[in-house]
Amino acid sequence: MNNIRTVHQLNKQGSLAAKYESLTNQCLKIARRYCVIHSAVWSINFAFPWFVASALYESALILVDHGVLQPKDLIWLYAYISFALASTNFAYMLIYELGQSTSAVASFLDLFDLIPKIDNNSTDGMEIVCES
Repeated sequence: MNNIRTVHQLNKQGSLAAKYESLTNQCLKIARRYCVIHSAVWSINFAFPWFVASALYESALILVDHGVLQPKDLIWLYAYISFALASTNFAYMLIYELGQSTSAVASFLDLFDLIPKIDNNSTDGMEIVCES
């Protein structure tokens, strides 16, 4: 009977450790899912501009071979491709920031939807009366 409190606390510690492990595993599963999605989008974002640039250069060289384009027009094509690739990179950064701010606004607005545990406008209960 002397060590019953110690045994009880050790049982609580095991329960707490199991609950902590469960929550950690849930966080890991959620983070892993978003990590896979983010890495897939990032890989497409990284590879796609180079694929588009090489396809446009190849088509421009074919047009030069057929006499439709002049070799001096390749400089303009290079400028347009560089501008387009920079624009897509800028758009990607904006979309990322917009997603973060939208998430923050949604979390902020969820605070207003919470139902308080204490009703401050309630008139039920005891009234404090000052006796003079």
